[in-house]
Amino acid sequence: MPEKGKTSKHKTNICRRTSNPIWNFTFIFDGITHQELKERALELAIWNHDRLATKEFLGGIRLNLGTGM
Repeated sequence: MPEKGKTSKHKTNICRRTSNPIWNFTFIFDGITHQELKERALELAIWNHDRLATKEFLGGIRLNLGTGM
């Protein structure tokens, strides 16, 4: 955050047909300095995608070292 472009977003694979999914992924964000980390935040969101229903937001968290602005 706060970049809104697609280059700053990463998505995991979809875990189908399970009520207890496990994600073990590593994301690498290139081009961010240690100084910029004080002003950035990492936001994780979990969504339930159902073929017959709409997307349902299950939860999320925002992690930051500084103000996150």
